Amino acid sequence: MIRTALTVIALLWGGAPAFAQPARQYADAPIYSIEHAGARRAFALHTPTSFRRGGPLIVALHGRFSSPKAFQALSGLNAIGDVRGALVAYPQAGGALWNDGANPGLARIAAPMDDAGFIAAMIATLVEEYGVGAERVFIVGFDSGGVMAQHLACDGSMRLAGVAVVSAPGWSYMPQSCARATPAIVLHGRRDLFVPVGGDAAEGDAPHRLSAADTIARWLSINRCADQANERRGASLYYSACSGAPFAYVAVERGGHEWFQSGDGRRINRSGVSAATTVDAFFFARESFALPRGGGSMQTGRSYIVYAPPSYDPARPMPVVVALHGRPSNAPSMAAITEFHAVAEREGFIVVYPDGVGGEWRSVADLIGLANEYPNDDVAFLGNLIDDLSLDLNIDQQRLYITGFSNGGFMTMRMACEASDRFAAFASVGAALYNDIRDVCRRGSPAPIMFIHGTADRSIAFDGVVQRSQGEARQVSMSVPNTVSYFANRNGCSPQARRIDFTQGSPDTQVIRFDQIGCANNNDVTFFLVNGGGHVWPGVQGVLPEENFGPTNMDISASQVIWDFFKQHTLDD
Repeated sequence: MIRTALTVIALLWGGAPAFAQPARQYADAPIYSIEHAGARRAFALHTPTSFRRGGPLIVALHGRFSSPKAFQALSGLNAIGDVRGALVAYPQAGGALWNDGANPGLARIAAPMDDAGFIAAMIATLVEEYGVGAERVFIVGFDSGGVMAQHLACDGSMRLAGVAVVSAPGWSYMPQSCARATPAIVLHGRRDLFVPVGGDAAEGDAPHRLSAADTIARWLSINRCADQANERRGASLYYSACSGAPFAYVAVERGGHEWFQSGDGRRINRSGVSAATTVDAFFFARESFALPRGGGSMQTGRSYIVYAPPSYDPARPMPVVVALHGRPSNAPSMAAITEFHAVAEREGFIVVYPDGVGGEWRSVADLIGLANEYPNDDVAFLGNLIDDLSLDLNIDQQRLYITGFSNGGFMTMRMACEASDRFAAFASVGAALYNDIRDVCRRGSPAPIMFIHGTADRSIAFDGVVQRSQGEARQVSMSVPNTVSYFANRNGCSPQARRIDFTQGSPDTQVIRFDQIGCANNNDVTFFLVNGGGHVWPGVQGVLPEENFGPTNMDISASQVIWDFFKQHTLDD
């Protein structure tokens, strides 16, 4: 087949070496690109052998800070394409979030790009190049991609055969009526903390997320459905007898903010609902569609963001960096603060941004008698997360790494002491060792570890964190120098360290690097001291405001130096 408009991105990297296929067959889709609005825009494309001219196209929009390679691996949509003879295209958002272009009042992390125009151009190219049926185009979106999918279904720029929205809100700026009715299904976790069932409180004319009830009402209006559902299962509703187009709302009872998966021996997020299977039935077998039963065994879903770079090849294992946010915070904020995905794209590794429960990690609560208040076992969760991701991504089990900021840094040190048999190296930014974690450290094995800390950190003081209880002051963490010394001693290092003074480029801050000498068994200890630095992530400016968090040093990229440290270490060193 002649493809005049498409460029295979892999060709830009030269010929790929031959690798033996892994025993497990992982999903894959090569990366292509097209020109749009003066920029080269990329998408992954799965072309099943069952596709024939006139066949359908599924456009799959990833969530915030994710990627086509990650979404095609985790979503299960390639398998639908195989069965239904459908192309599956995974476009890359122009920024961290899809720009739906619908409301200028929404804050954007990057300058807006014409994502809607790019998606339309990609579809037009595939219609021309592959002979996709012009009225057989379906769109499915997760998270930010779900918001974009609703926009595309409503703005009238394209005629869609169906739209599926997973873990994404309706917004107040979403119109009451669209250019045309479109068969639509929304899947929503009842315990989704990012997209709460109750929505946001309206504040004047400011855009806000709709409640589940308002989202349903908006779609019933768009698709001209009666108020009475034709099928009901708990909070799930199916309106099949609409004068415009059918609509389904699937409430996943214990689901969180996630792309719902089921089966395959998964350890987390066992809701009993498969987003891929449910969307497949609604798109391609609607005459027999029924609301899913659910009934999984989990308590509440855990959410996480996965970024796999364009260079990800399922035929060869790829290393993984797990990046843990601070408190109170979340995975998208950690992605914005660190920009680890940009380093992953350059260097060729997968980055995972998981969410703690309630905006924090249980780094020490169970060690100080607060296990009942914080029942989640995050040490187990992080191991289970890798197990689950390994079902869908070819992960190098010898090159697993953990880094964290603030509360995530505390959790990183907990993992360094308790999970060094699973993860190869660790890096903590803006944190120091809790005194109560030392018992765990005494039981565990040494591991390579890096520290980055600013002397002007007002949140996690350089001299140690002091808390007051009943009028008495108690130092709950070591000072940063003592933390470094503790791990240097634990790792069998000499008390001496090599010192490198960086040329001062950032105002009011300077970086000094210390590498401990003679560490046993390659269990290196490195410390980047940032004189004058605040409670920030060096190398990423403008995300954490200086007036609240202190100065950000730009002479180093914390994410890059962490990766440079990580890539020197494997679990079998």
